[in-house]
Amino acid sequence: MEALDLLNCAVDTPFDRDRCLRFLDAPRSCVLEMKVKKFSVAEQGHAAEAPKRGKSLNTK
Repeated sequence: MEALDLLNCAVDTPFDRDRCLRFLDAPRSCVLEMKVKKFSVAEQGHAAEAPKRGKSLNTK
């Protein structure tokens, strides 16, 4: 949900940089805690599948 908030903030008009930076804090804390090294984008045919591990972010 935090990632969606951040993306929606990025497209808002007028753009509020400080607000978007606050939205970035939550996923940043999460990836640091989980020691995530890299994200990947699932192929379109696999986007509907649930991720097997919580350390990846699959998007369309």
